[in-house]
Amino acid sequence: MIEWSIWALWWLIVGSAIVWVIVGSAGYWVRLGWVPEAAAAWAQALGTLLAIVVAISVPAFQAHQRLLEKNYEQKEAKQAGSAAVRALLNYHIDLYGRLSKAQVRPVAIMSAKDGVLPHELRQSAAMLREVAVNEFSNDLVHIVLGLRQISANGEFAAARLETRASLFSVELIDAQKKAREDVALMNTWIDLIDNYDAAIRDM
Repeated sequence: MIEWSIWALWWLIVGSAIVWVIVGSAGYWVRLGWVPEAAAAWAQALGTLLAIVVAISVPAFQAHQRLLEKNYEQKEAKQAGSAAVRALLNYHIDLYGRLSKAQVRPVAIMSAKDGVLPHELRQSAAMLREVAVNEFSNDLVHIVLGLRQISANGEFAAARLETRASLFSVELIDAQKKAREDVALMNTWIDLIDNYDAAIRDM
């Protein structure tokens, strides 16, 4: 924007100088008798017209550049928001894909790795609660809110895993079924973001 403003100012200065050169030269040539007296009037009229054109076109050009810059900033902000939501989706698709296949082993043979998934489910829910929804465009807000709802279900599943529920626990089986459904839903949101990104590129 600063670069374009400098160019606009340069054209304003140069254009004004050219106008006064034309008008002054015509007057000087009339006094010397090199051109008819009517030429001075025509030169003055032409100079006035050019001055008006410069006075109108430079501010209009600057306003146009400001609009282009604003549109570019909005496009960048939308692209950044889209990339952030896509990253969240990819992470949760992987997380809930693992939940849908998780196996609960007897306490006697459990290892530290068995506590990783419940911890990640709780951490993701806490993270999503901290995400400021108003930082995203209206087209993405519903996805972020949907992820929050999914993470609430994930916290419930984490509790089932942490209580070392039986592999055939009805609650755990239901949680894993819900996780598979959530993965399918999140994949549809990925498709929405693909369309959203395509629309941004066409802006």
